[in-house]
Amino acid sequence: MPYPEMQPSEDQHAALEAGLDVDTVQHGTTPPFAYWEGDARALVGVLWSARHNGLTLDADAERIASNILASRCIAAVRHQTAEGNPSVRGFTTQADGFTGSADELAQVLGDAAAAGGDLSSKTDDTANFIRMSGWFAAIQRDAVTVAA
Repeated sequence: MPYPEMQPSEDQHAALEAGLDVDTVQHGTTPPFAYWEGDARALVGVLWSARHNGLTLDADAERIASNILASRCIAAVRHQTAEGNPSVRGFTTQADGFTGSADELAQVLGDAAAAGGDLSSKTDDTANFIRMSGWFAAIQRDAVTVAA
């Protein structure tokens, strides 16, 4: 092994095996966050990780939802929103009736699959579908509520 210091620790390896994305494993879920870590690019990274672990939107929505909720991306969304810089602006009214739960996110993933989203050629579309959902609006609404 030419660069042993670049190899994941046992804990990191276990987290990767469990399906967490590389950014979450390498950098954790605490600030500071770069501006892009709360946007669609970071969410695409979480979805790519699911794909590389052999998951699909249809069969594995609950596991993917769990990984999204545990991701650095969602931690960044919450932090940035609480600081007054939400990644999706102006549609917290769409959060009505949503709690931001893993079950709701799993349903959003199923809806994304039904709308033609996937984890390969349309990963960007899937990420944007999630970000435009009532579930995502609830995540942002709750971040503002906690910060207040």
